[in-house]
Amino acid sequence: MTIEDPALIATTIRNNGCFPGDPQYAIIYEYIHTVTEKKLYAVFLEYSHDDMCEAPMVATYRVLWDRQFGTTIYGVEFLKQHPV
Repeated sequence: MTIEDPALIATTIRNNGCFPGDPQYAIIYEYIHTVTEKKLYAVFLEYSHDDMCEAPMVATYRVLWDRQFGTTIYGVEFLKQHPV
């Protein structure tokens, strides 16, 4: 699922991959849309649904949070840029 609002992503990362009322996600990405060059965010409930490396509209991406590993260095940087 694509999300445009970085505040929603920041809330989700700070809540250990859970947006209030939703189940915990498997992985959260930040990516650049190929056509619009807009920064967007993708969340996946299951690793098996993760298609970021195959998605034609994804120019570049990086993992912000992962269920197994927690907040990545990119996620820490993201949270510093998006305080509550």
